[in-house]
Amino acid sequence: MKNIFSALDFESMVIVDKLRKIYNYKDYEVAIDSVKNLGDFIEVEYIGTDEKISPAKVAGEMVDFLKEAGCENIMKNYVGYPFLLLFPEEAKYEEQ
Repeated sequence: MKNIFSALDFESMVIVDKLRKIYNYKDYEVAIDSVKNLGDFIEVEYIGTDEKISPAKVAGEMVDFLKEAGCENIMKNYVGYPFLLLFPEEAKYEEQ
């Protein structure tokens, strides 16, 4: 892959150095990431099969799950790690 990018004259802008542990819980995949120069993050993804479930219900269940698991100060963002590394001052968070 590096050779392809190099042949196209792509240059690396950021390297995301992370350690990820993945767990499954009911209809969710829980990823715990430790990202160098950023800290620790939890990503929760719905992996259930109910195609009619509402996104608002899923989001509420995810926040409830994190609170029940003892997570404090739940802050949601919608950008990836490269953005957070490149533009930390521009990242916006929603407190849950």
